Amino acid sequence: MPLLYSYEGAWGDPDGGDMVLKRRDVHRLLRRLPPAACLAALLCLPVVSHASPAISDSVLHCVVLDEARWEATPVAGKQAAELNVGEPRTVRMIYFLPNDRTFNPVLVDTMKARMVRLQAWFGEQMAARGYGYMTFRYEADASGDPVVHRLDGEHADPHYYNSTMSRISEEVFRAYDTNDVVLFIVIDNHAGDTIDVGGGLRTGGAAAVGNKESRVYVPRGFRFGTGAHELVHAFGVLWHDYRDGAYVMSPSLNPRLSACSAAYLSVSPYINPEIPLEIDWPSRPTIELLSPVKYAVDAKRITIRLRFSAPHGLHQLIAVVPTPETGFMEILGCRTLSGEQDAEIEYEYDGVIPSESNSRGSTSLSDPPSHVVGFQAVDRRGDRKYGSFVFAQRSPYHLATLEGHTDYTPALAISPGGATLASGSWDKTVKLWDMKTREEITTLDMSRPDRQVQSLAFSPDGSLLAAGALEGAIALWGVASRKLAGTLEGHTSWSYTLAFSPDGRTLVSGSLYDEDRIKVWDVATWRLLGVLRGHTGDVRQVAFSPDGSILASGSSDGTIRIWDLETLKERYRLVRIGAGGAGISSIAFSPDGKILAADVAAEGLIAMWDWAAQRNIADLPLVHEYWTNHMTFSPDGESLATAGAGGTVIVRDVATGRVRQRFPHTGGVVSLAYWPDGSVLAAVSDGMIELWDTSEWVRRRPVRVAVVSGQGQQGVAGKALPAPF
Repeated sequence: MPLLYSYEGAWGDPDGGDMVLKRRDVHRLLRRLPPAACLAALLCLPVVSHASPAISDSVLHCVVLDEARWEATPVAGKQAAELNVGEPRTVRMIYFLPNDRTFNPVLVDTMKARMVRLQAWFGEQMAARGYGYMTFRYEADASGDPVVHRLDGEHADPHYYNSTMSRISEEVFRAYDTNDVVLFIVIDNHAGDTIDVGGGLRTGGAAAVGNKESRVYVPRGFRFGTGAHELVHAFGVLWHDYRDGAYVMSPSLNPRLSACSAAYLSVSPYINPEIPLEIDWPSRPTIELLSPVKYAVDAKRITIRLRFSAPHGLHQLIAVVPTPETGFMEILGCRTLSGEQDAEIEYEYDGVIPSESNSRGSTSLSDPPSHVVGFQAVDRRGDRKYGSFVFAQRSPYHLATLEGHTDYTPALAISPGGATLASGSWDKTVKLWDMKTREEITTLDMSRPDRQVQSLAFSPDGSLLAAGALEGAIALWGVASRKLAGTLEGHTSWSYTLAFSPDGRTLVSGSLYDEDRIKVWDVATWRLLGVLRGHTGDVRQVAFSPDGSILASGSSDGTIRIWDLETLKERYRLVRIGAGGAGISSIAFSPDGKILAADVAAEGLIAMWDWAAQRNIADLPLVHEYWTNHMTFSPDGESLATAGAGGTVIVRDVATGRVRQRFPHTGGVVSLAYWPDGSVLAAVSDGMIELWDTSEWVRRRPVRVAVVSGQGQQGVAGKALPAPF
C-alpha cells in the first residue's frame, strides 16, 4: 500500500512500513505471541512502565568475576552515600536477591557480559543508521569492568512473585538515588524468565520511564534481546514498533534498531552527551489539529492535518495508535526533520495497524467506527510533547450535538416526561435543555458555593433536580423555579452517584472515598436517615429496582450489594470471581425489575443477574475496547446501551446479546439517558452531548383488530345502532 504524504517525504522509515492503523475486535494480539512476549504500557505519573517481549539469546561472552567481593556485607547494609556514588547518565546494574535464595555468581557474570555486549550493540546499530558510534555508558571500575551492585531483598522469593515491579521498587528507592541514571535490575527469582507487572500480566521484562530516572526490570532468565528492548524504552522510546519483525521494539530473534528508534536515541541524553538532562518545560514542542474529527461512513481514508512547532527546532515526529485489545500504543511511522521551528503536515490515514496488518488484512474506517491516533513531537534537545486525537465516522443515526459546557461533563438526567434533559459539568454549571427545540433553556450556577458537578437525578414527579458535587455536597434545585431549594451536607468527597426512589420519598447518594460511602436521605425533610455500610471500595453506582423494593449498589470492591432500606441493612451480595481487580463500574435494572446488569470489566463481560434468585443467568461479551462507564436499558427492556471508556456507545439486543449498532464518539463516553419512549438516546463525551436515533429498535405493539360495536346489527346511515356496544 503506498504511503501518502505532503511534507518533503514520507512518514516512515527508509526501510519501509506504511503509517496506518487497523483496529480489530477479535483475536487478541497477545494470543499470537509467546507467553513471555507480553507487551504493556502502564501510564503511571510521573513514570511510564513498559512490559515487553522476551527475545531469543545467543552465545554469551563471559568475563572473570571477583567472587570475593560478594562475600562481604551486602549492598543493602551499606551507607546510602556509598550506594549513590556514580556519574549521571550511566546504566547501573543491580542484582536483586530475595532473602531465601542463594547468591548466584554465574548470573552476575552473565549480567556483566551482557552489559558489555549491549553497549556494543547500541553503538553498532546507531552507526548502521548513520549517526556514528553513539552508545550509552555503564558504571565501571578502574579497569573498565562493569560494576554490579547486590541488593538483598527484605522478603522471601514468593513475596516478589506477584506485583514484582512495585514490590522491588519500594526497596530499590530506599537503597538508591535513582535520579539521572538508568537502573538495570536483574531479579534472581524462581520464576526464571518472567516477572509480574500487575493485573495478572507476566512479561519477559519491563521498564519504568520518568523525567529524571528510568528503571529496567528483567528476570534472571532474561535474554539479550529483552535487555536491548527495555533499554531502548529506558532511553526514552516509549512505543513498540511492529512494522518490521526484526526491530528490537517488536518480538525479534535478531534485533536491530529501526530508523525511527535510532533517530530518537540520537537526542536521548543517555546516548548523546550533548543533550541536557533537564527538560525545558516552557519551550517544549506544541501540536495542533487542523482537520475535522468526523468522517463519512463510506470513507476509505481521511486526511489528518496538523501543525507542529518547537522553539528549539523540530527533530522528529512520531505517529502512534493503540494495539487492539490491549490499548497500548505502537508506532505507525516517523518523520525526521531538520530543525524547522514550524511545520504543517497532512497525513492520509486508512485504519490499518502494523501489528495486525500482516495477519488480518485491511479494514475500512468503519470497523471500528472511531479511531485514536497519537502524535509525538521531539525537538533537537530531546524534549517531547504528545497529543492524541479521536476520529469518528458521521453516523446516519446521529440527530444533534448539544454544546455549551466548558469542562468535563460526567452527568446526564432526563425528566420523567422527557421534555427536559439536564447535564452537569466540572465547569460548575447544570444546563437544562428543551428536547423539542434541542436548545438550552437555562444554566444553573453551582459556582457559589464553588462546586463541580459529578452526578444528577430528577425526582419522579420532575419537580426537583439533585446535583452531586466533587466536594461532596448535594444541591437541590426546583425545576420550575430554577432556584436552589436546599443543600445536603454529609459526604466529605465526590457525590458520585444519585438515585431517587420510585415513590419519591427517598434519595440515595454514593461516594468514592467516604468511610460511609452510601447515605440515605428523607426527601420530605431532607434529613439523613442513615448510612449503608459494607462496601470496601468506591461506590460507583446506586440504583433502585423499578418497584422500589430494593436498592442495589456496585463498587470497585467487585461486589453488587442488595439493601433493605427499611432496616438499612444488607440483604445479600452478588459476587463475580475475578471482578475484584477492576470492580463493578456500572449497574442497571431492566424496566420490569427482573434483571440486574453489571459491567464485570475484569472478565471482559456484562453479567446479567436474576437478582431475586441470586443467580447469574447470562453473560454478554463486553465488546468495548476497555470498560464501560455507564449502562441503561431501553424503556421497553429489549435493548441495553453501554457507554465505553474508549469512545463508543453500543446498543445491543438483550435477548440475543447481538450488537445492534455502535455510535462513535471522539472521547470516552461517561453517561447515557434514554427518552421515555426509547426513540432517542443521549450520550455525553468531551463536554458535548450527542443525541442518537434509536427508534429503529423500539418495540412496536402488535396490530390487533377488534370489534367494539355492531355485533352483526344492520344499521341505517345517519341513525344510531340499537345496541352499539
